[in-house]
Amino acid sequence: MDGDLRIRTERTRPHDCAALGPRRHDFRRRFAPFDPCFERRDLVKGGNPPDSSGQVGTLDAIPGFTRADVTYHNVITEWHATNPAANTFEGTRRELLRVAHVVSNFVHPFGHLEFNPTAKPGAPDYGLLYTSGSDLGFSNGGGPNASNPSQTQRLDTVIGAILRIDPRSPSVTGGMKGLGDYTIPTVNKFAADGDPKTLGEIYAYGFRNAHRLSWDLTDGTMFASDIGMNNIEEINIVHEGNNYGWMKREGTFENGVTRPGGTLSQLYPLAPEVLDGRMKDGFTYPVAMYDHREGQAVTDGFPYHGRIPALRGKFVFGDIVRGRIFVADLAAMKKADDGIPRTVAPVEEIQLYVRDASGKRVNMSFQEIVDQTLGAKTTRADLHIGRGRDGELFITSRQDGMIRMLVPDSGDTAKSAARR
Repeated sequence: MDGDLRIRTERTRPHDCAALGPRRHDFRRRFAPFDPCFERRDLVKGGNPPDSSGQVGTLDAIPGFTRADVTYHNVITEWHATNPAANTFEGTRRELLRVAHVVSNFVHPFGHLEFNPTAKPGAPDYGLLYTSGSDLGFSNGGGPNASNPSQTQRLDTVIGAILRIDPRSPSVTGGMKGLGDYTIPTVNKFAADGDPKTLGEIYAYGFRNAHRLSWDLTDGTMFASDIGMNNIEEINIVHEGNNYGWMKREGTFENGVTRPGGTLSQLYPLAPEVLDGRMKDGFTYPVAMYDHREGQAVTDGFPYHGRIPALRGKFVFGDIVRGRIFVADLAAMKKADDGIPRTVAPVEEIQLYVRDASGKRVNMSFQEIVDQTLGAKTTRADLHIGRGRDGELFITSRQDGMIRMLVPDSGDTAKSAARR
């Protein structure tokens, strides 16, 4: 696409990172968004790995299983800092939620916590915490409990669901208690449906591994990056109460597990009347997607309205494994949110490049840039994308431990650049 990304080889100093201010730390099994009232409440929310120390709270066992089936724990914790300016943490820890894993491998854990950055004080969404949604490994987590479609498409369990909670304890709010020590917001659709069999903390459901969430800072549109099984990677616009299809759908296809003798690795075309939107099947479909010929696992994605002209009005995302960085037009994605599965936004790839000693442009992939830094070939790029408070984007890889920031190319403001 026009407006490629230039890579400038400039090592980031530690104090440069610190100057960026509070933001989510993007690790596989540890993450900590700051409460929007952090300066007043001094609160940090976080997810712990399964072997975390500390007091163990009440375990939410998945319906149909017992503690004997539990292999790992997903834990959401709040830390209250008594002195936010201290170099080391001082304060208290409170456990909000502990959810069981019952498959052999710790795949598809709670991968993200986030507050809506567009919500302002006094708005119904202000201070409410969103969790990523996943099937907790019931697709391919291994062991006798995996490959279990009956555990998805349910509203009496958190499996496959993005949750929205008030992280304050009901003892503080006087409100409705959730599965853990948090309050169910009264504004939640499923909290007000009058059905005792549905969990009021569910915001949307039917995700396989919607491991990253983001919002368009201009209009509040919420997006989720949902990693597919064997075939399709999805970007979804998230609406409260909607069903995103897993395990019955993957991308704009019917999953084979819905048919006698079928498997999760199989896909079938939707009926023409469903694909064209003439018949509704109750599912919400992605607004952008790509298949496994192009990548293997979709990474974080963000609407961009920053300083790089070529990326303005685009949704920037990528593929974790292959390190490819993609864009889709935001207007086209929002237009595709029309209830017609066939309507999806086109996806383009960004070309990265560096300048050699003579100033000549040399095209490189992100994988090649990581390999060059390490001095060795790696099998996966481990690409992740983050957004700073000013709306600018970072690209990182756990392979080389570098943080690269996308900035306008000083040599040509009509093009974009990357600094690391």
